[in-house]
Amino acid sequence: MLSTRATKILVLALLAASVAIAALAVSMRMRRPSPTPLTGWPKPLSEANARSLLSQQCKAAAREKRLLLIEFSAPWCEHCKAVKQAVSDERVQQQLGAVRPLVLNIGDDDALNELRLELGARAIPAWVVVAPQACDESAAHWSRVAQIYPRGEPEKLAAFLAKLGN
Repeated sequence: MLSTRATKILVLALLAASVAIAALAVSMRMRRPSPTPLTGWPKPLSEANARSLLSQQCKAAAREKRLLLIEFSAPWCEHCKAVKQAVSDERVQQQLGAVRPLVLNIGDDDALNELRLELGARAIPAWVVVAPQACDESAAHWSRVAQIYPRGEPEKLAAFLAKLGN
């Protein structure tokens, strides 16, 4: 049997260990790396936040004189996962300079439906390319340049992006 003093020390040690484990778990959640363009999923956004971000990115693309590529995607979508792998292909990476990519994680299946449909995307994954004009207007009024429902084939993605550069 442990003495009272030994019991107190043991309880304090266990308490300190559990606090340290909890702090480590919290810090691990907070230190998630930021997603890279077209290769990771940002947090799902509300419709209002997505529209605000879309307008900001449209204006940035206009300043850069590049097209805006909007990807509607979700981590639960198997084709979306294949597209993420295909984007890292060297052929695709070489063609990405013509566009300013923006990944919109739709979150749940019905999230961002209105925005997605305004831009003409009927399914996911979808890449919608727009000319960055009238960025303050509704996305329904934006000039769509091209659209594709990618399925993770690097050669098709590279060819799609190459046509944008011409």
